[in-house]
This record gives sequence, structure tokens and C-alpha cells, in this order.
Amino acid sequence: MRFVDDFLGEDSPGWLKKYVAGFIAALAVFRFWNSWQFNPYWGYDGGGHIDYIFSLASGHLPNIATNYLAWHEPLYYLLLAPIAFLGRGLHTFGLIQACLSLGVAALSWLVIRELVQTSWARALTFTVWNLLPPVVLASTFVTNELLNYFWILLILLLALRFSGAPVVIPKPRDPVVFKWIPAFAGMTGVGGRAVYFIGIICGLALLTKITAIVAVFAVVIAQVFRGLSEQQGTVPWSARWRQPVIIALIAILMYAPWLAVRTKYVLPSLSINNTSYMAPAPLALDNRIWFFAKFDSDIFKFPYWYSGGRGFWSMIYADTFWDYYGMMQNRNQLASTPASLKISTDRNGGEVLRANLVVARTFPYLAIPLALIMLIGAFELLKKPFEMPTLVSFGLFAALLYFSYRYPFYDRGIVKSIFIGPAYLPILAAGFGVVEARLKSTWGKLAITIMIFAYVAMLLRVIIMPSLGY
Repeated sequence: MRFVDDFLGEDSPGWLKKYVAGFIAALAVFRFWNSWQFNPYWGYDGGGHIDYIFSLASGHLPNIATNYLAWHEPLYYLLLAPIAFLGRGLHTFGLIQACLSLGVAALSWLVIRELVQTSWARALTFTVWNLLPPVVLASTFVTNELLNYFWILLILLLALRFSGAPVVIPKPRDPVVFKWIPAFAGMTGVGGRAVYFIGIICGLALLTKITAIVAVFAVVIAQVFRGLSEQQGTVPWSARWRQPVIIALIAILMYAPWLAVRTKYVLPSLSINNTSYMAPAPLALDNRIWFFAKFDSDIFKFPYWYSGGRGFWSMIYADTFWDYYGMMQNRNQLASTPASLKISTDRNGGEVLRANLVVARTFPYLAIPLALIMLIGAFELLKKPFEMPTLVSFGLFAALLYFSYRYPFYDRGIVKSIFIGPAYLPILAAGFGVVEARLKSTWGKLAITIMIFAYVAMLLRVIIMPSLGY
């Protein structure tokens, strides 16, 4: 099929096409299996997300006094409300989340094709990102994070496809996959319908989760700097500024009604959090700054929350490469396991299997090569600071740093990688791209591939398909 071949990439070798197709098929099995094995309430604030859905299904907004998440943007919950209204079971939410996760995986592949041109780097980036614990968590539980990933990746993809073209003439290599979307038929650059389509996607993203404002700012800023970089006299000033203004205006107009409703009926403030539950700390330099300068080595001894909690980077390291908060456990099976086979994590009554602890203690070491590759990717992105991939990745990290600084309730699980899942995709693509460009030896690539898949094999047992851990 032409559509499938275009999706996999005409420039992709046969082995890569087969690998990506097989990986997506296996991912579908993993996702649907986990959706059946897990109760949606087990996720981060699972009860709050589900209460929001049932409140809308009943015809009213959730109550901020009884639901901490009532201030969240409503789009994700509106999409699931008809399922609750029809009286379907909670597992139906999980099945829908699994379907959405496959859409996110497909988008991630299209983005990767734009970010890196070599086959080995594409394959490993696609594999690692879709199996990272924060992405697995977002794909398993009922949470608005996954739909947020979808919109951010779509914004990134559209910006990469069309914003890098000349201001009036679109790229000649626009793939067939976009021609299936009516908005792109007859696109004419800045004046075409693609700009309005991107603006609408930005508005939908903001109505899903305010974190998406990073992607909206990124696409606007990238277009502003692109306009400034155009040679004077080649493009009219009106054409240079039209694109970012249209995108920003559409997004603001779409978000404004919800902001008015939220301020009047839910939370009478413009805060990015529920201030009645967690009051923000002053925006000033104080002892909090040391938390962001530390890496707590205790994470190598016991890689579960709240170990390693004295440093921001140790918590991010553990939550990015491992199930730091112990969420990916089948709690029904864990509850029926004899106490002698479990160990307490000393936080909120958390428990993990003793058998899994042996595997968990190997993760900080197995993840080191991958962390180094991501560090290389981050430095590579910084070479082009005003391009979309850099703005999205570093913007999401900056947002998490700001959020963690203003709300320093680290013993309540403020520092989570699930908030910034899309940030890792450009970083991984850049990192693997640099490594492949510098590694001339096939044996070197083979060694790195083995190390990466050793890490993936460890995840497979206790995170990707949790029932295998029992």
C-alpha cells in the first residue's frame, strides 16, 4: 500500500521498514495487554482523572474541593465522557488509552524521520523512546498526559515539515501521508491552510494540558527567528510575521473561553496548579537552589521513591529510566503476595517485590550509556537554539524546573518525567545521530545496540509487561 510505504519512509531500507512494522505490532500487544492488566485507578491521581470524566458525563464540572485535578483543561475528559455516560467499564478507558498510544507511536516515527536521516539512529530512537518508563506510564493509565504527547508531537511534526520551507513555497518532498489530510490540499506556504491547521492544533493542545504552551511558544518563537533570518528584500515583512501571529492568535482565542470558565467556576486564579492544595513558594533564590544542583547517589542503592530525593537530577534520572514511583506494578497481584516476598519503599505505604529489587538495582548502571547518549544529544541540539526540536526539549525541561521550584513538595511526587515525555524524543534522535556519524565501526554500533537492548530487556520484565514480573 502506498500509504503504508510512505509512512515507513521511501528512504528507509527494507530491514528498517520491517522492524518498525514489527515493533508497532509488538507494541500493540504490550499496550493492550497492560490496559487489561491494570486498573485505571492505579495511575498518578487516577481517581481524580476518572472523577473528572464522570463529572462531565453527569453534566457538570468537577468540584475543586473534592477533586484536586478539577483545574485541569477539559478536552481529554470531554472525549472520554461519552464512554462514562454509556456506562462502559473502566477498562474501556484503558483500551482507548492503548489505541491512542499507538497513534503517538506512529507520530513519533514520523517525527524521527524528520529529525535524523540514518537508519540505525532512527531504529534505536524509535525503540527507546516508545519504551521509556514515562511513555509506558502515560500509555497505560487514564491520564491526560498521553493526549498531550500526541498534540506536542503533532505540532513538532507539522513545524518540521512546513516551517523549514521557504516562506511562500512549501517543501517539494511533502509526503503522501499529509495529502490524506484535507487541510494540506493545495497548501501555499504562509498563506495556505496549513498555518491555520497548526494554530487549531495548538489550541487543542492548550485545551488538553497547559504544559503544551511550551510547544505553542516554540513554534511561534521558531517562526519569529526564521522571519528575522530571511534575507532583507526577498520576503515582505507582512509575510515574515503572518505565520507566528496567526498561530498564536488562533491558540489564544481557542483557550480563552476555558480560562474564563475555570476562573469563574473552578479556581479563581491564573495559577498553573491547585493553590488550595499546594501553595507556591516565592520566586526567589534561596536554599531550594541546592536541590537543583545535586545528584543523590542513594539512587544507586535503592532506586525507588523517596531514595535519591535530595537531588533533582537523581530523581529525574530514576524516573526517566526506571519505575521510580513504583507505579508499574499489578497491585491486585502484589496485594495477594506474601509479605515475606515484598519490601517496603518507606513512602505512602509503597511495596515492591523483593525479586524485582535485584533487577532494579542494575538499572542505574545499565542506563548510563543511554544517559550519556542523551547528554550528547542535548549538547547537539544546543548548537541550533532557536529551532523547534531544541525549543520543545529545553522548554519542557525549563517548565519542569520552574514548576518544581515554585512547588517544592518533593515528598509528594512533584518531580516526574511523565510531565516532559516528548522532550526526550529530539534529544534521543540527536544523540543517536551524532553517535552513528562518529562511529565508523560496525562493531561499535553492535556494542551500543547490545547495551541498549540489555536495558530494554530489563524493562520488559518489570515495566513494559508488568505481569511478567510475577
